[in-house]
Amino acid sequence: MLIEALKKMDNTRPVTSAVVENGKDWTIMDSLMAVHDVAGYNYHLYSALDDHKRVPERMIVQTESYPKDAFVNWKLTQDNSYVLGDFVWTAIDYLGEAGIGRYYYSGETPGRKLG
Repeated sequence: MLIEALKKMDNTRPVTSAVVENGKDWTIMDSLMAVHDVAGYNYHLYSALDDHKRVPERMIVQTESYPKDAFVNWKLTQDNSYVLGDFVWTAIDYLGEAGIGRYYYSGETPGRKLG
């Protein structure tokens, strides 16, 4: 319904969303990805080659990945035309789950929530 509403406002741009598999069978996401113009993978680009064999018409972008995987993901993008790119989560904008930039004050226990 959201995609339909969006396309009424602007049908010139492809639609994607960030899909996370959370330890489930990744193939259960196929029906969700099928309604998008571009399938958005969070931390799951390693499955792109197998997914392309299963769903060859799927265009893929990694909507979030770890900085440590940037070079491997760039190679996938260069070598496979159906992989459009990779958005690397750098955590520059905040101290997010990527873990880089995390700081602790003297005497604090690492991992403790602030505030």
